[in-house]
Amino acid sequence: MRLGALLLVALGAAACGSTSGGPDYEAAWRAEPELTGPDLDRLVAAIGDLEAGRAEPARDALRVIATRRRDVFLLQRWLQEAELAVAQERAEFLRAAGDTETPDPLTDLRESYRDRAEESGTATDLVLAARIEDDAPAALHLLDRAVEADPLDPWAWYGRAHVSVLLGRWKDAREALQRCLELNPRHLQALRLSAWIQAEAGSRDAAIDELSSWIALAGDDPTVEPGVRDAARLDLALLLVQEGESNRALRLIDQLEDSSVDPVRRFTALAAVCEARGEYLDALEAINLARDEDPQALLPVVQEALLIERHFGDPRRALKAWRLALELSRQQKDLGAVLQRTRAEVHIGRLERQLAATES
Repeated sequence: MRLGALLLVALGAAACGSTSGGPDYEAAWRAEPELTGPDLDRLVAAIGDLEAGRAEPARDALRVIATRRRDVFLLQRWLQEAELAVAQERAEFLRAAGDTETPDPLTDLRESYRDRAEESGTATDLVLAARIEDDAPAALHLLDRAVEADPLDPWAWYGRAHVSVLLGRWKDAREALQRCLELNPRHLQALRLSAWIQAEAGSRDAAIDELSSWIALAGDDPTVEPGVRDAARLDLALLLVQEGESNRALRLIDQLEDSSVDPVRRFTALAAVCEARGEYLDALEAINLARDEDPQALLPVVQEALLIERHFGDPRRALKAWRLALELSRQQKDLGAVLQRTRAEVHIGRLERQLAATES
């Protein structure tokens, strides 16, 4: 799911009643329609165009297939991704040209999806409208309606889980995610989100198992981009560091050196490995490399603040880093920023009290 571009997933028949205010439903397996043959080849080619920055050809190719196969949500999702990319390119062109008269292409795209959802009322259209909604409560309302329209749609439950996390509603998120995986145990986005939630809750063993399963399943899926698989391997490396397996984590990170993975995240992960190995100056150097790549990136600043606070005995410098982390987190709406904002506030409060006690 995205938010803002929505800050951009059967165990057997058993009756399962709703515990979160939604309708009752049968938690029974319902296989999602799949693509095969030429249509799958066209989808993979379009994804390649999109990843290479050729958004318009990707959109045009996907429209042809998606119009014919409205039953395949995966196609609708990728078509939306291509439409978003085209709209973003157009919006950037208008800004560069100083054009303030032409309507914002992204706003127009959101409105077109909202209008389609209102007209059809189908779960698919409601989920698609929620994916590019730039307001989390509004997105959740659309997803609640999607669940009502089709309680057996795993994408509606996945979307509800994702947005519930953004809103800090962890219990609701876990319940929705459980429903999604009951309906489709191989739902890749849900498995990835589940691993993330497990990691944030401190259940690292479970997170490592789930993320390893995701990587294995994604390896057989031609529609999962290599960059996404590489990012998951980097996440796995970070979890291994926290479990004390820094050598195994370092091997994973070294394998990603020439990959498409975001260099900011790779350097940040390398810093975590260096810290775990007691190589604090090397960790700081890796953080500086990450910040050179993107001075506005949040994770390197958080990592720097933690490193200074833990190992350099400089509370004023650590406080400065945490304040920058808080400022950056307020400018972002993704899942990680929500949690890092809370973390920064906790550390700032503790350091301010520590410094006040020292000065008094």
